[in-house]
Amino acid sequence: MATNTPQHDYSSFHTMRGNFGSVLTVAFSPQGTLVAYGTSEGVLRIESLRDDGDLLLDIKLRSAVTSLIWNPDQARTSLFAGEVNGHIHRVAYVPSGSPFMDSYGEGQGSPINALVIEQESKILIAAAGGMICFYNLEQQGDAEVNLGDSI
Repeated sequence: MATNTPQHDYSSFHTMRGNFGSVLTVAFSPQGTLVAYGTSEGVLRIESLRDDGDLLLDIKLRSAVTSLIWNPDQARTSLFAGEVNGHIHRVAYVPSGSPFMDSYGEGQGSPINALVIEQESKILIAAAGGMICFYNLEQQGDAEVNLGDSI
């Protein structure tokens, strides 16, 4: 006996195009107003999903960007990006100021295959090759690189 399954139209209503290589990972901000994406060429971009569609951040990392996750903590609007070379970067995005970037797990060596932030936004978990690495987000490093000129 056949059941009536509702038909859904999953056709694309918007397409973002660029000259930046293959897109490997995409993530919405917790508020749903920004989209971040990383490419095989190591390009990391953040774009507004509002009517203006502004490109808010455009930086080149050392290797392919394989994983992205936004921190769901509304008080800390930040994006974590994992690279194929094992590096993890945090981009702190402040709409009214200049973003900055710092790094976690420099030199792990294994590609970052997945990033997860635990429910209370205190621990970043990275799947890197045959390892699962845990990073305490409440201890921030001193190495900050100002990205104000990148916007």
